[in-house]
Amino acid sequence: MGDNTYSCPRCGYHTKLLCNFKKHLQIKSICPPNIADVSLDILKQSLITTKDKSFVCDVCNRKYSSKETLRVHLKKCKDSSNGKVDLEAQIHRMNEELAELKKKFSTLESEKPNVVINGNIHTQNNISISLQPNQFLSENMDYIDDDYVIHCAKRLDSGLIDLIRNIRFNPDHPENMNVKMHRSKQKTLYVFRNDKWEICDAKWTLEEMIVHGARILYQKMLTNVDEEKLLQDDTLESKVNSWLLSVLPKNNEKIMGKLSRGIYALILSNQLLLVEENAGEIDSDI
Repeated sequence: MGDNTYSCPRCGYHTKLLCNFKKHLQIKSICPPNIADVSLDILKQSLITTKDKSFVCDVCNRKYSSKETLRVHLKKCKDSSNGKVDLEAQIHRMNEELAELKKKFSTLESEKPNVVINGNIHTQNNISISLQPNQFLSENMDYIDDDYVIHCAKRLDSGLIDLIRNIRFNPDHPENMNVKMHRSKQKTLYVFRNDKWEICDAKWTLEEMIVHGARILYQKMLTNVDEEKLLQDDTLESKVNSWLLSVLPKNNEKIMGKLSRGIYALILSNQLLLVEENAGEIDSDI
């Protein structure tokens, strides 16, 4: 036999193909002892081993038995999960800052300076400037362009966070700042609706902001984005559709929880910025 021939020490079967020899060793009925009545267990262990799935995807933690299968998987997994990975990092940073922001907010409140930001009415030296915001869920969207929408859509979760930041907490568009912290109750927020500031449940408010932002992202992408831009990424629409199914029903607690924490941190950060810029107190007798 040549060097590349595999031979069975029990029955004498031989072949040049390793795959055929492995099949022979794996037959249900052991081959007859034509040559010697020997066990084939050791031979099976040396040739037929279950590969340990030691190649792990850093994105979703799935295990694969070879680098090649992992490489193929990563092409799809990274494209669909970049937004989630970005969001994890963003939420982690926000959670680290949240305690410090709350502490800073409490300190600024206790100082009670002379300038008062009463809702959106700024008063200083007997001069009042009324800045009535847009109604909640009826924000100005004229400055949100197509390229920015595509950028947000590709990032999914983190893109939605960025979209909400740009709409509701954009210093160039104070008319959209219609959600404020409640000074004494963390489970409620001040929301400008029905032409007045109302105290609303924080969970409801955050979820409404998430769903509203997701719909804006989807509708603006379909109605205002050129087909040529969509063709540049033919998977974009399917990815956004799949993502929306996990957001719009509001039944995915994990995703809604991450997004809610991110948006809550945005509200708090924006409020602290207003306090620092105006040396004043927020939500006093709104």
